[in-house]
Amino acid sequence: MTSARIIEYRITRNLMEPGVQIESHRQYGLAERLIAIVATAAALLAFGSYLPELVTAGVVGGAVWVLGTR
Repeated sequence: MTSARIIEYRITRNLMEPGVQIESHRQYGLAERLIAIVATAAALLAFGSYLPELVTAGVVGGAVWVLGTR
């Protein structure tokens, strides 16, 4: 086996372990949520000055989505 093949095998084996993916999701889940919230707020502020109806629709749609998924 070449060294590249050994490294590829280790990476594949580590990714297939079930505990690795769960820890990764827990570690970055909050950061991903915050990024999504900030991006949504920025988009609503940017479009809010041009189309206030779009902001209202976005807020109502977000509320329906949050209430429907919890």
